[in-house]
Amino acid sequence: MQQLAELGRISPDLATRRLQELEVSYARLTHELPSSIVNQIKDPRPSIEMVKAIVSMRWRVVRAKEPEFFITSDNPAFYHEAYGLGTEHSELRFPLSPGLALHGSRAGASLGQR
Repeated sequence: MQQLAELGRISPDLATRRLQELEVSYARLTHELPSSIVNQIKDPRPSIEMVKAIVSMRWRVVRAKEPEFFITSDNPAFYHEAYGLGTEHSELRFPLSPGLALHGSRAGASLGQR
C-alpha cells in the first residue's frame, strides 16, 4: 500500500485506511475464524449448489496437440476463480493423462438443454 501511495497510484489517505482495515481484519481473524470457514473445515464436501453447477456443465474429453501437454499438481482440478463454477464463463478442467483432459464448460448446450 505504501508503495502504491508513493507512486501516486492511490492517495496516502486511502493507503492508511486500507492498512488500518488490514490490521483490524488480521487481529479479528487470528483469534476467531468466521463460522462459514469453520463449517467448511468440519464438512469439506461440496455444497448442493456446487454439485448442480458441475453436473449442468457440458463435458468433453480434449486432446493436447504435441508438443503441448496437460500437467497437474496436488489439486488436479482447475477452474478460473474469477468466474467460479456457476457462471456462463465457467470452465473446469481435470487432466486425465499428459495428452487428455476432462473439460467442463458452460459454452454450448448443457446436458439439460440438448
